[in-house]
Amino acid sequence: MDTNIPFRGKLYYSQPILNLKEIFDSVKNVSNELKLNSNIAKKVWAYDAKTLELIKGSPFVSKSQASKALGISRDVINYFIDTNKSEGIKSTYLYSNQLNNKEITK
Repeated sequence: MDTNIPFRGKLYYSQPILNLKEIFDSVKNVSNELKLNSNIAKKVWAYDAKTLELIKGSPFVSKSQASKALGISRDVINYFIDTNKSEGIKSTYLYSNQLNNKEITK
């Protein structure tokens, strides 16, 4: 509360806002300096390295869910996501967005 840092897109204050423009400018400045989306779940698309087909259950709604479904740690996902390198244990390519046919062929 009272930090000018939005949480899930909302501001929380213990007192009424008297100067909305000042608060809005402050929130904008703070938001630009901080990485506020780092705690928001990001989807993970997992492709089989041999067939280049999406793995069943993909896209996963979060890295944690992908980790459980694939049987690999979140650290492995963070290391291999969007690198165009196949993760070694399960032989999967991991991406933060869905690939189109041109990207898959490449």
